[in-house]
Amino acid sequence: MAVPLHFQKPIILDRTIIREGGQRVPPYKFHMRVLVTGGAGYIGSVVTEELIGDGHHVVVYDNLCKGHKRAVNASADFVEADLHDVATLRTTLRDHQIEAVIHMAAYSLVGESCANPAKYYDNNVVAGLKLLDTMIEAQVKRIVFSSTAATYGNAETQPIDESAPTAPSNPYGETKLTFETGDALVR
Repeated sequence: MAVPLHFQKPIILDRTIIREGGQRVPPYKFHMRVLVTGGAGYIGSVVTEELIGDGHHVVVYDNLCKGHKRAVNASADFVEADLHDVATLRTTLRDHQIEAVIHMAAYSLVGESCANPAKYYDNNVVAGLKLLDTMIEAQVKRIVFSSTAATYGNAETQPIDESAPTAPSNPYGETKLTFETGDALVR
């Protein structure tokens, strides 16, 4: 009989990071090396704290256009860069030997998305696709995507079940749904 996943003991890895120039970072005992995009934002910083508290090595990747450096946990490595900066993203994934990404970087103001939808498509879809392409190149195979209830629009029932039909009522919800469903990949 298989042991349910939540009862299995986590696998602890012991690795040494070698940074550019040969600088060796002492080995850490941790579960995984996780990149948190948007990790200097309100929710991203809480996710980062929880990951670190659970023994993961976290790299926060944020351009600080909405986030705050002071919100980044001191135990996390911090890279100030945009997802459109593929060279920095590639280097970050490689040098930190990232094994998983939690993608929380997004513009999220509904009113602003209505006034400037192109800004939201560029950041929430195009930059997200650059992240996926770079992850594939770096052979990072795990991603958790932070979506939103805005993908359901004005849902008929509350609370909203994930099987509810999606019908975003604004560009913010549209961009999150486009990335989530992969529609951007087939267009």
